[in-house]
Amino acid sequence: MVSAVARRVRLPLASLVVLALAVGCGGEEEGAAAEIEGIPDPLVMGLIPAEDGDEVVQRYEPIAEFVGEELGVEVELFTATDYSGIIESMRSENVDIAWFGPLSYVLAAEVAGAEAVAVQVEEEGEEEPTYNSYIITQQDSDIEEIEDLEGGTFAFVDPASTSGNLFPTKGFADAGMDPDEDLAETIFAGGHDAAGLAVQNGDVDGGAIASTIYNTMVEEGALDEDEIEIIHESEPIPNSPISVREDLPPEVKEEVQEAFLNVTADELGELPEGIAGYTEGSNEDYDSIRDLIDTLDLDLEELAEE
Repeated sequence: MVSAVARRVRLPLASLVVLALAVGCGGEEEGAAAEIEGIPDPLVMGLIPAEDGDEVVQRYEPIAEFVGEELGVEVELFTATDYSGIIESMRSENVDIAWFGPLSYVLAAEVAGAEAVAVQVEEEGEEEPTYNSYIITQQDSDIEEIEDLEGGTFAFVDPASTSGNLFPTKGFADAGMDPDEDLAETIFAGGHDAAGLAVQNGDVDGGAIASTIYNTMVEEGALDEDEIEIIHESEPIPNSPISVREDLPPEVKEEVQEAFLNVTADELGELPEGIAGYTEGSNEDYDSIRDLIDTLDLDLEELAEE
């Protein structure tokens, strides 16, 4: 199972994207960083490329600006061509905080010392924020359930994607299928948006996509609900965490957590699509992901390195 999952082919992607955003500093605020002993300045925030890198950065720019103002430091936004690039950046201490998906967080906690401090919520007041993994096909196809994909082509997202690899793999396993044995071809599209468009454009027979990104793409007109059929929906998945490096001083971790908990529409005026704020997060929130990794007999370090 492990080697089969790891050998899926990636679609060609753009070269590494590194984008710096200087925020929260200037004039009278330049000395504010000294008030939080040990905080990096600039503070580098990594973002997994769940969608196109530029779009991910644009979505987080207002949040990064607000967090930078709260902490009194510059915040630099950083993304990469794949999820493992963000994990490795935290392991090499080039990233101080990061937005991970649940699986990429578990991998980062294991190999890079990541610690979850806050969890993204989509609707104000959510106490246990979750989302789902969808398996989608074209509506005019004859594919009505996972078993009908046998012999077809399929787009996963990234080896370290929760809703784009881990839960779709579970869906196939529950249907008695091994995608690397029972499908004609499997690919890693690189982002949920790319996987969704690959299905809509007929490049593949089926694909995996996070419910949150599916809904956003439909709302923005990038995906047409009249052309897409959802044939499988996973159980609820714990939402994506904001994580910090374990070697940061305790006060820094607390201040970063507080800054994200203060992210509200009232404070920012308007929040990015799909983000209503943050609630407290912890490492234990993702034990269900660890249990599924064990059930599927996946190797954490191998996934992190893919």
